[in-house]
Amino acid sequence: MRDYRDAVDKFYLHERKNIYHKFAFQVGDDLQEKFETESELYKLESKFQRDLQGIIFSRDKSEERIFILHWSEPLLKLPIDEITDFIREKELDAISQETLKSFDELRRQNFAQELIDAKAYGEAVRNRENEYNKLIFRMRKDLNKK
Repeated sequence: MRDYRDAVDKFYLHERKNIYHKFAFQVGDDLQEKFETESELYKLESKFQRDLQGIIFSRDKSEERIFILHWSEPLLKLPIDEITDFIREKELDAISQETLKSFDELRRQNFAQELIDAKAYGEAVRNRENEYNKLIFRMRKDLNKK
């Protein structure tokens, strides 16, 4: 948990400014910057989730696994919630409803089914990472079309 917190702090202290400069003079610069920031934060969250996987599957009892998973679930949902709330709040026409529905589906995925074994859990985490990155790319592409 401490490593995750430190990585997020480092991001905001050192790397966030570079993202701002990267998109300062591009089409939809504020939105591009927001999506890139969320994408980078999601990478940190994904690493936290992979680290958490080791902790979860080192537990012998399913009850302990479920407890840890429920404890961490709000942290793991935060990036997806942040991006969908932002899009809906800003009423961004350039972002298709299909993309928003895909984010909602990504958010609804149930961790309890993945508790069966570490391989299935790891696969689900990788699939969510890939899907999230595809959706962010699609939104940024939609913004460039306008």
